[in-house]
Amino acid sequence: DGGEKVHGVIRSGALKGTRRDLGGVAIDSKHFQQILSRLKVNAGKGRYKYPSAFMSDLTYDALVEARETDRRFHSIEDTDRGVKGIGYVHGKDRVEFMPDEFVHGQRIWILPEGKDALCYIGKDPQQVKPNGNDAFHLSLASGGSQYGRDMQTFFEQTGVLLSKHPAACGVLENFTATSF
Repeated sequence: DGGEKVHGVIRSGALKGTRRDLGGVAIDSKHFQQILSRLKVNAGKGRYKYPSAFMSDLTYDALVEARETDRRFHSIEDTDRGVKGIGYVHGKDRVEFMPDEFVHGQRIWILPEGKDALCYIGKDPQQVKPNGNDAFHLSLASGGSQYGRDMQTFFEQTGVLLSKHPAACGVLENFTATSF
């Protein structure tokens, strides 16, 4: 939402995403309430469902701890005070928290379900065939100086993920994730 140019389109005004900078405060349930309310206003109430919020493992762990004191975080199949999963309920949406190793430690991405908000444009994976030859070849042995008896092949793929409706994609950023 900072006015940067992405794929030739300046992301500002009606074309910007829904972003909330928390200014370094500890993540709390009220932040989920605020971002989900803003998402539904910006994208149109009822247009999208928000089934998942993607976050780092550290953030997820902090929210699991917060679940013990904040009743607004809901357990998913809580057995003997362990956690199979947690989430947040906003209206008719139940947003499940999904830890992901590829999410920055100070970001939580809340993405809509459906085909008209995000789309992938690209090619299917294809086997690499150097010079039109066979795609399989001998692999290097563990020492790296000899060939082994195993066969290997490689694949390549190109593509890009596009946001057709940036206002429907939300992010919480610049927060601290500490144990509560």
